Amino acid sequence: MSIAATPTNGSVIRDQSGRRLKSIKLAVTGLTAGANNSVPHALKDHLGNGAVPSKVEVQAAGPLPPFVYQAADGTHVFLTAQSAGDTACTLLLQYGD
Repeated sequence: MSIAATPTNGSVIRDQSGRRLKSIKLAVTGLTAGANNSVPHALKDHLGNGAVPSKVEVQAAGPLPPFVYQAADGTHVFLTAQSAGDTACTLLLQYGD
């Protein structure tokens, strides 16, 4: 099964310094159990370039949440699914514009 990352909602806030921050929630399915997985996030900055998330939060769909094994980059979040019951999750990503 291939990995799918479906955006479910997003928002824009300003931090204390006035910098604009975007947040998005991704429903992730199709992770391979017991393996490292590359999850495409499709985040873009105001120039259309790939944006690197400044915050990645994983919410479990099963008993053990997948965990981040490597820092996210401009195209992917890197997760390890620990068991067969943990092949889906929700990602909360935050990034600057």
